[in-house]
Amino acid sequence: MKIIYWNIIGLRRTKAADKIRSLVNSFGPSLFWLAEPKISVRKDIIKKLRLSGMKHLVIHNSSESGKGNIWLLWSSSISDPILISNTKQEITVEVGGSLITGVHVASLAVDIRFLWDKMLEINNQDKPWLVIGDFNDVLSIEEKKGGRSQLKIAMLECNNCIQSCGLIQAPKSGLEFSWCNNRAGDKRNVCNLDRAFYNVKWLELHPSWGYKFSVRGISDHGVLYGANASIPKLLNVSFRAFKVWLEHEGFFNLVKECWKNQVNGNPIFIFLHKLKGLKKVIIDWNWNVFGDIKKKLKKYEDAVLKASLESGRKPEDIALLNKLVTARGEQEILNHQNNEMVRKKSRVKWMKEGASHSKFFHVNMRIRQTQNSIVELENSEGSLITSQQGISNILVSYFEEKFKYQETHIVENIFSVVPQEVFFLIAEEIKKAVFDMDPDSAPGPDGFTDGHGL
Repeated sequence: MKIIYWNIIGLRRTKAADKIRSLVNSFGPSLFWLAEPKISVRKDIIKKLRLSGMKHLVIHNSSESGKGNIWLLWSSSISDPILISNTKQEITVEVGGSLITGVHVASLAVDIRFLWDKMLEINNQDKPWLVIGDFNDVLSIEEKKGGRSQLKIAMLECNNCIQSCGLIQAPKSGLEFSWCNNRAGDKRNVCNLDRAFYNVKWLELHPSWGYKFSVRGISDHGVLYGANASIPKLLNVSFRAFKVWLEHEGFFNLVKECWKNQVNGNPIFIFLHKLKGLKKVIIDWNWNVFGDIKKKLKKYEDAVLKASLESGRKPEDIALLNKLVTARGEQEILNHQNNEMVRKKSRVKWMKEGASHSKFFHVNMRIRQTQNSIVELENSEGSLITSQQGISNILVSYFEEKFKYQETHIVENIFSVVPQEVFFLIAEEIKKAVFDMDPDSAPGPDGFTDGHGL
């Protein structure tokens, strides 16, 4: 779902209306949130904006006492949003079974607390939920440069509300700071006020959804673009080692037989050459012996169900009971293996070993995949490249240029200032340093860690 949020700081200006038309034509949003339009809502106001493909309707929070500070426009290609909540600081609608909240947070901490209470109330509906808008505050001191320090109590209350609602900050790209006071020198102030959060159910529906900011110009806020990123399947999936393989009874014999191959050269060359050959052997072994855990798990789930039904019909039959116990044992082993593989992919290390939190691991894995995905890059000519091949070419060219051969000059006496005792480390000290390392830390691109070598 494509969504735009923009704190426009006044819609009366011709440049602002022209920019909105340009955004609609180029991005084609399903929903367009506008904050601080600073004009009254008239019957034909949207029609006069001449927004291609957008309904001539608007949901707003205007009242008899003042102009509204949040407007919602939507595309004619979707059903009219269902209004769930409408307050001075937020508008919540339901679109396609998902809740979307546009916020424009007040400046006073006392007023903001009404919004946090409303968000906790909306969270109780237990539906896919996206919260997007101008939060008028930062979540940490790193999100602001210049100006006065933020109130710690305001940051704490905002973070507490986000955590209580189970919201996750969506992956962001583009500008680092969404707002600037448009001043120079010591008076310049930039910070990240606009952002988007979603809950786990939204992540399950839109696993690649993220947002980015455009360059500020007409307003002191950048335009927030949110959409599902197009993440194509990798053409060449790289090898990844999994710790769960070590639990298979035939894995060590496989490694032992492969390691017997004779290779000539220095120790480092021999080790790397044997490791490269082992990867090829493990790939075949994984497909033909270890197998697809998800498929095997589904097979044993069906077997447990079948054995349970048979044992239920004849509870006195010991053979059927043993069959059920065996099937459940195999299912437990596969569940453990599946959890370990998902844990490895999610990179969660603080969870207690053996804990079964597969949903938690899946959520972290999806967040990591979204955050680590490169969906666009700017080339040397300033154009945005979105194709996988184009991004690959940019990265290859960059690192080829970075690491190409260069003439170097070595100072002959560079080591003369280093004390001699540094070069004579005791073997036991080296061994202790290596064995004190976390065996599962810092995996390489192939997934092998220090624990595999030890």
